[in-house]
Amino acid sequence: MRRSRTNRRYRGNYFYRDGQKLPLVKLPDAFALRLREGRLPGELRAWTREGERLPPVALEKAYGRQRLATYRVRGAAVARDRAMDALRRDGRTQYCTHVYGRRRARAPDPLILTDEIVVQFKPDLTRGVLRRLCRERGIVLVEPIPGLENGYLCRVTRAAGENALKVANRLYEEGLALAAEPNFLRRLARRGDTHGPAGGRRGGGRPGRGRVIPNDPLFPKQWHLHNTGRNGARAGADVKALAAWEVTRGSRRVTIAVIDDGFDLGHPDLRERGKIVSPYDFGQGDPDPSPGLADAHGTACAGVATAVGGDGVGVTGIAPRCRLMPIRIPLDGLDEAAIARAFRWAAGRGADVISNSWGPADGTGVREPLPLIVRAAIDQAVGKGRNGRGCVVCFAAGNGDEPVDLDGYGSYSKVIAVAATTDQDRRAWYSDYGKAISVAAPSSGGRNGIWTTDVRGRRGYNPQGDWTGEFGGTSAACPLVAGVAALVLSVNPRLTAAEVRQVLEATADKVDPRGGRYDARGHSRYYGYGRVNAARAVREARDRRQSQSRRAARASGARPDRS
Repeated sequence: MRRSRTNRRYRGNYFYRDGQKLPLVKLPDAFALRLREGRLPGELRAWTREGERLPPVALEKAYGRQRLATYRVRGAAVARDRAMDALRRDGRTQYCTHVYGRRRARAPDPLILTDEIVVQFKPDLTRGVLRRLCRERGIVLVEPIPGLENGYLCRVTRAAGENALKVANRLYEEGLALAAEPNFLRRLARRGDTHGPAGGRRGGGRPGRGRVIPNDPLFPKQWHLHNTGRNGARAGADVKALAAWEVTRGSRRVTIAVIDDGFDLGHPDLRERGKIVSPYDFGQGDPDPSPGLADAHGTACAGVATAVGGDGVGVTGIAPRCRLMPIRIPLDGLDEAAIARAFRWAAGRGADVISNSWGPADGTGVREPLPLIVRAAIDQAVGKGRNGRGCVVCFAAGNGDEPVDLDGYGSYSKVIAVAATTDQDRRAWYSDYGKAISVAAPSSGGRNGIWTTDVRGRRGYNPQGDWTGEFGGTSAACPLVAGVAALVLSVNPRLTAAEVRQVLEATADKVDPRGGRYDARGHSRYYGYGRVNAARAVREARDRRQSQSRRAARASGARPDRS
């Protein structure tokens, strides 16, 4: 009997994504609300309707870009529905909706239904038919979606008589659209939260002779760059940064975009003339990507990739001379259309590499397909960025010790999915795995964590300093690979995004050859094609450039490049 009631509760709550019908459940104690202009979310506590007081309602969180706020209702779903009914009748309310979660998820991640949908209409619909269809369905075309034929971001008005979820489902089920899905506002998980051991407490020894050693005081602790075996680590379990830097430390012509939760651009290891380009905050819609109160993740990721090196301060990034494009997306809540805009911003303003250490929540047990509008933006970046050569897009594989296939972002075929290894040159216990893994890179999970930049003051990972040795997860592995990709492009900017990926995979070290279970193609479900080797990668890029130069010289009769 209980099971039949549960089934009725789920009836009609679903959406389509990537050709799949994904069931939803309404969270029983939550709803979302947008008030009319000039009204503040906190006013709700004092509202009454026709002399009847609302059920006890508590403001949970306000989301700036969509002007939505979520509320928790004390009591069962009946109290939630009574509050929502009263609010919908009130003239101060512009929009009120349920908050959903994925059915069968072990811990449902809240999906807040906005009044926008993403639709790829059928190609045979003419402009006139499309306008008439939208008018009849109560839909307004907000903007076309670049890279998606006949694709639009649309707003569902009150004239539709239904919420955005049902409107999108009808468009798809009636065959009017190739795809139609809600523009959910959702939370994203940082890939650095593994709760692994803190690291780097005793330093790391002196690198070998004959090489230019960074004078950054914390460099000896950056075992992921040069591992001498100190502090219980395994010597050589690193990306071979010193040998790579003999070829290049990066070029100011190469830009790494880091999309994350915020950036402390006043940090001494990120503050260098000409280093920061095109910063932006897609939560607030302004060029200041400063972190929020609990946002230390982006600063740490940026430092792993491109912290200033050789300045006698703190740490160094793997690509210290490359530029940084800091792009903030508030990971505690942003709609999918804004995430897509972040990728378009990066590609449109000259990013060569785009690093992403976030994704759907780990451990839910359900697959989260890539949103249509985000996929279109990634396709545009990979296909048309860098004047047609393509941006290199890296994603952290995830920290759930589960198949990366559950994550539609990390498992997308056009991105580089990065797994994590430890200071023992073995798979990190938390690292996601599967066919989609491209390469692995050093991170936490062994005896030591990753030393990198931290938000200054008490709001970072290390409240006693401006650098931290406790960063890790696939969050740290991803910008490390992104930085190596930037070194590759610094040596050979003619390479396409696909060729950069080939270089990284072909030159990676086959760590843990027995436990890794590499197949006939040299691929491991745990390590991809191996732990990235920056030195071999930049040398391969240099060799390819010289081959390209010789071929061009033969064709033109000019002298080849021997640099």
